[in-house]
Amino acid sequence: MWRNDGKGLSRGSATVELVALTPFVLALAVFAMDVSTVVAFRTDLAREGFALAEVIANETRRNPVATVMAEAMKKFEDNSAGTLAVAVVTRGTERGTGVPCVDGEWCLPKVVLAWPASPAAGSWGTSALCAAAGTGLPAQGQHFPADQTVLPNESSGGTVAHQAWLSRKMRPTEWWVVVDTCLDPAPGLLWGRALKGVVGDLVDLSGLVVRKRAAWPSVHDLEDCDWCSPP
Repeated sequence: MWRNDGKGLSRGSATVELVALTPFVLALAVFAMDVSTVVAFRTDLAREGFALAEVIANETRRNPVATVMAEAMKKFEDNSAGTLAVAVVTRGTERGTGVPCVDGEWCLPKVVLAWPASPAAGSWGTSALCAAAGTGLPAQGQHFPADQTVLPNESSGGTVAHQAWLSRKMRPTEWWVVVDTCLDPAPGLLWGRALKGVVGDLVDLSGLVVRKRAAWPSVHDLEDCDWCSPP
């Protein structure tokens, strides 16, 4: 900064500029750290979703869903609010309303068992965004609509007709576990929380909702699963 002291222009202190810029520099650094943390968070969530689906799909004697999901919610509750939903999906009985399936040809998949029974059982914290978004899964006993995928990316961006999707080619003895997750990251997952009093809401990424779906096929036949059908 330059100033006129009566003897011409002279260079003054940069303290004012430094003080003025410090919050913005901190905000930029915190924002960068938060973004990188959210990216890592998304990666962890993707891995976690597949791990959860695999654990559930491997169990045939006792229903593991409630226990496994409770542990998963504990893992994420410190850094987010959100929801979890699980569906056991099998080959359905119809291609559309009142149109039965044909043996050896494509058929709409069906949710034979769903969790949670109430939204509160599959949620933690408070996230209006996740609550409004819902699970994206049909209700128990319902078929997936023709335009709704079961597996992540199976439509290849809409370039593959739904009749050719992998989920439409399920065998009668086959079943998949599908896990839908919605997370609303807490403000300042890393540095942002510690410096929130300095930079205010400039680093609040809580509106960046992370939604993931994971699916895992069971190695067991449907008839070998004691809990896959509703009681």
